[in-house]
Amino acid sequence: MSSTIRFTPEFLAACELLWRDGFDKGVGGEDDFPDFKSFFVSATKVKEDPSLEESSKLPFNATKCEARLEKHGWAIQCTRSPFEGGCLCKTHQNMLSKLDEGKDIPYGRFNQERPDETLDKGNPIKWGPKKTRSKNSNSSPTKSKLKMGEMRDYLSTVIPNTVYKDLKKAELTQLYEQEKEKENTSDEEEIQPLIQEEQVEEQVEEQVQEQVQVEEQVDNSDTIPFSEQVEEVQVEEEVQVEEVQVEEEVQVEEEVQVEEQVQVEEQVQVEEQVDNGEGTGLNLEPAHPKTVSEYKELFNTLNINYDGMKGLRAFKQAYADYLEEEDNKTEELSEDDLQEDTSSFEETDFEGVSYLEDEETGKIYNMKHQHVGKWNEDVDDIIWVWAVYKETHEQSRP
Repeated sequence: MSSTIRFTPEFLAACELLWRDGFDKGVGGEDDFPDFKSFFVSATKVKEDPSLEESSKLPFNATKCEARLEKHGWAIQCTRSPFEGGCLCKTHQNMLSKLDEGKDIPYGRFNQERPDETLDKGNPIKWGPKKTRSKNSNSSPTKSKLKMGEMRDYLSTVIPNTVYKDLKKAELTQLYEQEKEKENTSDEEEIQPLIQEEQVEEQVEEQVQEQVQVEEQVDNSDTIPFSEQVEEVQVEEEVQVEEVQVEEEVQVEEEVQVEEQVQVEEQVQVEEQVDNGEGTGLNLEPAHPKTVSEYKELFNTLNINYDGMKGLRAFKQAYADYLEEEDNKTEELSEDDLQEDTSSFEETDFEGVSYLEDEETGKIYNMKHQHVGKWNEDVDDIIWVWAVYKETHEQSRP
């Protein structure tokens, strides 16, 4: 049985920071043990958008699409750029072209009088803030709930996206809370060894003091009966045995820490061996372990189940099956890419950033032909495939 591990952009960025930290320390001759967890904390910064009420009060912008949008009762202007020198963006222009003569887009133009009924179907419009779903409102004392996109962004940093890809909101929320609880539990487990180490040091100090007292009593053995001297010697021997046990416990803890550090370094080495394409995605050279122990370490990294597997030959065959399965997936992906290349793309603008829109599927691609998302229901925002694409968009905005 084989499985596939998915590396998120956030995880790969954290690995790069971790490698650079070790490289810089090595140049400076330092050997401080880093806090690995700090490298995997999401550093994505989300810019705060103006509230809907503030957007509704902005003056008309002649460089943007003049269509009016209805957002939770507020009337705001479309933020996309006009299409081919016109006054509407491509989306609203297509919407207008499908209407009968004499009709207009539903909520009219932002630079014209606000209608009380939709201009395409004549449905009544209730303007004004809607309390049940107001945005950026400070009047509601209830605690804001996490959006599904935010929960998916967090889960992508801890588990493969195939686990939560098709989950509904209730199931996704439950999985999110479970992973958060695991994170809190792991923090307590990291603190517990430090507490135990302090307790061991206190016990050692107490036993050393007891030993000093025993030695002082032995020095005065001339005035102590022989039977009492024998008991004191036994106590001293027991103290020495306990000291040896304490030293062995401390040594074991130090060995565990060293072993954990070695495992992390070996994991990074295995990941480098798995991808020798140096960023090109071509001529990948998979790692070929030579022992069962090396295969187990590699299988742990790749999430390959080896329960019940015995012998070097069995591990070698399982790894060969895994590489063959990955090659088949790469061939299927290449065929899909070729099909996408035949699609018809039209360049569009969203918040000052250029994108490509597939007229057949409505999918949004960046200028490198990477699928970044799709329009939402109101066609005024993009539902991003990955949080990293949203972050790149925010950084590219003028």
